[in-house]
Amino acid sequence: MPLPEPNEGETHDEFVDRCMANPTMNEEHPDNDQRYAICEGIWEDDKKSIVPAVERRFTAHKRAPVRVETRADGSKRIVGLAAVYYDGTKETEYELWPGVRERIQPGAFARILKEKPDVRALFNHDPNHILGRTAKKTLILRSTDDGLEYEIDPPDTQMARDVMALLERGDIDGSSFSFRIKEETTINEEKDVIYELADFAQLYDVGPVTFPAYTATTADLRALEIGRERPAVASPAAPKRQISEANARLVARAKKCIKK
Repeated sequence: MPLPEPNEGETHDEFVDRCMANPTMNEEHPDNDQRYAICEGIWEDDKKSIVPAVERRFTAHKRAPVRVETRADGSKRIVGLAAVYYDGTKETEYELWPGVRERIQPGAFARILKEKPDVRALFNHDPNHILGRTAKKTLILRSTDDGLEYEIDPPDTQMARDVMALLERGDIDGSSFSFRIKEETTINEEKDVIYELADFAQLYDVGPVTFPAYTATTADLRALEIGRERPAVASPAAPKRQISEANARLVARAKKCIKK
């Protein structure tokens, strides 16, 4: 028989108790101390194999579409809303799948912005298409009443000029950002499950994107190592979210909802 492995949602003590009582473990490792050490090792190895999910949101919000603004001195900047705070309307929440929604609470970016993270401004999340960086003061991030606003002082490169031309023509009007969640709350309503995001552990990049998909906020959730993706079902009134099979967080959420 194979060695025991931690189950989804199983605590450390629950796994160790089950591992210690496993017939194969008892036969191959009769010494209690040795068996306990092996069970602890299996638990630690399993936890190390979990890669924290890097998530993305796509925004094409009517309040603040990404745009090019001209300064008094004639120079240009790119301004957009990377994430939208929930304001009580469906247009400011994410539908993970039917009956499961997610909301970014007002002020959720306040703490992480105080830490002055080194965030990049990228076009289409492509590290080869860098437009700015907070550490170099060519990217400014603000938490506004509407959400996470970014302001880019673009470089004098052909790529940046092309992006601005596309923005000015209206060919590009959406934004996105990459992050990891720090704090969320689950609310079980009569028919729906709501996830409220209150804090972020990390911000990686923000910037304009080609395919925002909807006029409200949409989301594309994927792990750092992106696997195959399949689109979630979404109605025209609700944003679409694509779910990576590699994303352990979404899988765990789905299992919790199925059990209800």
